Amino acid sequence: MPERLKILMLEDDPVDQDVFERFIAENNLPYDVETTSSLHHALHLVRENSYSVVIANYLLNDGTVFDLLEAVDSVPVIIVTAFGDEEIAVKAMKAGAYDYLIKDEDLNYLRMIPVTLDRAVSLNTTRRQARMLDLALMSIHDAVFITHEAGRIVFVNAAFSEMYGYTETEILGQEARVLCLDMDICHLTSGFEAGADAAVECIHCRKDGVNFPVSVTRSDLGDELGKEQAIVWVVRDISTWKRAEERMLHSLEEKEVLLREVHHRVKNNLQVVSSMLNLQAGFVRDEQTADALRDSQNRVKSMALIHEWLYHSDSLTRIAFAKYADSLTDHIKSSYHRAGGVEVELDIDERLQLEVDVAIPCGLIINELVTNAFKHGFPTRGPGLVAISVELSPDGAGQPVRLAESREASRRMRLVVEDNGQGFPEDFSPATADTLGLQLVDMLAQQLHGTHTLDRIPEGARVIVNIPVD
Repeated sequence: MPERLKILMLEDDPVDQDVFERFIAENNLPYDVETTSSLHHALHLVRENSYSVVIANYLLNDGTVFDLLEAVDSVPVIIVTAFGDEEIAVKAMKAGAYDYLIKDEDLNYLRMIPVTLDRAVSLNTTRRQARMLDLALMSIHDAVFITHEAGRIVFVNAAFSEMYGYTETEILGQEARVLCLDMDICHLTSGFEAGADAAVECIHCRKDGVNFPVSVTRSDLGDELGKEQAIVWVVRDISTWKRAEERMLHSLEEKEVLLREVHHRVKNNLQVVSSMLNLQAGFVRDEQTADALRDSQNRVKSMALIHEWLYHSDSLTRIAFAKYADSLTDHIKSSYHRAGGVEVELDIDERLQLEVDVAIPCGLIINELVTNAFKHGFPTRGPGLVAISVELSPDGAGQPVRLAESREASRRMRLVVEDNGQGFPEDFSPATADTLGLQLVDMLAQQLHGTHTLDRIPEGARVIVNIPVD
């Protein structure tokens, strides 16, 4: 169903009014017509109502249509008059009239009304949209300019002049590359490689020679065949953002230095504690007490190694666990000279990165289980083997492993430590085991929301720790 047009008819001849209304009724035209014979009343109606078009006689009792044209700029006005003066018609069109129709005795002009109205409304809609677009472009805070296919500027908005310092007269017709700092790498050309709406950061230059950072996006305008006709460029001054970014990066660098210093000091303090335990063990004559002190020293050393790796690592929150485990087991092995023939085999993906809250408990678990293997699995000098493996399910060693928030996490890490030594005693029961090392393993597994199992195998012992991770 066609959209109905609301028409204001300005006609002081009752006969012509009646003829027009009968023509609309007979042809079933979708017009709603409001008629007045007074120019003064018409001006009031136009101000108070929204009309699609105004049809007006040229000469009225209280003025001419030119008085109406001066007051109306958003509604198309079609002049219908018996005066066939060509000079008046030209003057009316210059004053803003959409068309000028001459009344004839055969009323042929009426047949022109529907086509003329449709064209007037369509053109007015296009003009209104163009005005809205122009107002939008002129009111936004980003600089907008348009270049044609030769790269010359054909339009700029108000923000452009404020940003670059050029007046509209100065910049129109110039090549866009005048805005670039480095003409050799200037991207303000039709050959710009980035796609539409792709933002590019670069340096532009104001009229006064001051350089400033900008973010530039482009949109290509083409004809119905896809041929490029013009390019719309939107430029945002990101000087404030860049200054804020520099302040933030500087602050992050300061915090990184501070955090590295914290790791360094923690490592040093733990090494002091480790040295004190070692000295104390030298003064203890009871071998059982000395072993307990060495065990505590190894636990402290395992934590100190974490902070040492973090201090030297690119990341301050996670470590490469394979290298850390290798250093940790080397230290434990060197602590038990009587087990010099025992080898340690690692099966840990080099890509595996553990967050600190996972790495420290896992390191302590490995420390306890490997220490137990050396002390109890191989009470005399080797040979023997201690195997340590870490598996992720599903595989994702390339992604940082974090502590899961709950036990129901779908991702699992499986830590296995096994040896081919003497194994657990026949009467050994995990539920009643009262050794500090195994109690620590149980506590650390619970801290990680995980579980652990102790298994007898044909030759030796195996401990499996299952940990939910994210």
